[in-house]
Amino acid sequence: MGEAFPLVTVITASYRKFDKLFDTIDSVLAQDYPNIEYIIADDSSDNFDYDSVLSYINNNSGINIKNIQIIHNEENLGTVRNLNNALRKSNGVYILPLSCNDVFYDDNVVTDIVKEFLRFKCEVIVTSRMLYKNDFEPVGCVPRRDEVKKLNKASRRKLHWYAVSGRWHDFASGSAMYYSKEYIKSINYYDERFRLWEDGPFIEKTLRELTIHRMYDRVSIWYQDGGVSSANTNPFLIEDYNIYTNVLDEADLTFYEKRYLKFYRLGKSGYFEKRKLSKLKYIDIIISGKKYLKSRLSND
Repeated sequence: MGEAFPLVTVITASYRKFDKLFDTIDSVLAQDYPNIEYIIADDSSDNFDYDSVLSYINNNSGINIKNIQIIHNEENLGTVRNLNNALRKSNGVYILPLSCNDVFYDDNVVTDIVKEFLRFKCEVIVTSRMLYKNDFEPVGCVPRRDEVKKLNKASRRKLHWYAVSGRWHDFASGSAMYYSKEYIKSINYYDERFRLWEDGPFIEKTLRELTIHRMYDRVSIWYQDGGVSSANTNPFLIEDYNIYTNVLDEADLTFYEKRYLKFYRLGKSGYFEKRKLSKLKYIDIIISGKKYLKSRLSND
């Protein structure tokens, strides 16, 4: 199908929670895009029914599904390594993750995203997502409309600071973020220093040098909150947050920004919180931190 319809790999990562797995699968099979590879990567769930899943896809897929891979890990790898394993086995030009229990918003999502990649020659795209509860009862669109205007105007540098400082969490999410295989391969896939948290470190690293293309006018998925990496009490996720603080030393931050991050730390909520340090020692951050950062970012 050549350049007009490059192969797209949709990856569904799963672990134990399967109440809407077949809704997820149906939304992939219903896509009008004509050239899809579908990979389901289960991270050693003891309740994953490999045969039923494979049989369902084979019995319901059309000619647009060119390849199917069902991966069931013998041991639990964690979200990051599970996704990387699937990515290394993927063949698509573009990668569209679709988490288990999330559903493509409509039948044209893949087509619209590929058109965006081809039109803007971008490497990474983020879209909006519709948060739902129960049987797809909409809760609200993320990011919110009042946030979108500011985010669309934000420079790469400002978006990077949002990622570093834990602000504007909803401007990008791994659940609605898509990229080229060439790009994810060029950065050696997701950072395996982390176990569960794949998207935060990926976003921060990408924004050091690359602008993430924002496609907020397009809702790409029905999004169910509460996945493995959303459970803030998970000790592996808390450890990932601790690792992230150290990883930020690799980022190109100013002296003042580094001081800001020493005064604040990424807490269990996933947001930066004040540390119990000497307020006198960090009086410059307390008094003028926000003013300085606003000036620094607005001039970038």
